[in-house]
Amino acid sequence: MKKLYLVFEYCAGGEVYDAVVQQGNMSEKQAAAIFYQLFLALNYLHGKKICHRDIKADNCLFLLGDPSSPIKLIDFGLAIEYADTSILLSSL
Repeated sequence: MKKLYLVFEYCAGGEVYDAVVQQGNMSEKQAAAIFYQLFLALNYLHGKKICHRDIKADNCLFLLGDPSSPIKLIDFGLAIEYADTSILLSSL
């Protein structure tokens, strides 16, 4: 029997979605910082030929309780590894 152990980093800050709902809105500077980090994560994944396929604010967590803390991309349940770009055009 094979076993798979997943080890995750604890993110005390909660979801980006919850922060937006709680604040009512977000400054352009804060949103830009979040998107920049998200694009860095996606660039890294795409460099490894991984497509996340479920990008949303619910799947981005603040590492710390501070809204300026780094974010982490989570929930790779729909992620796929791809060999070429043709598979990226297919539906889920």
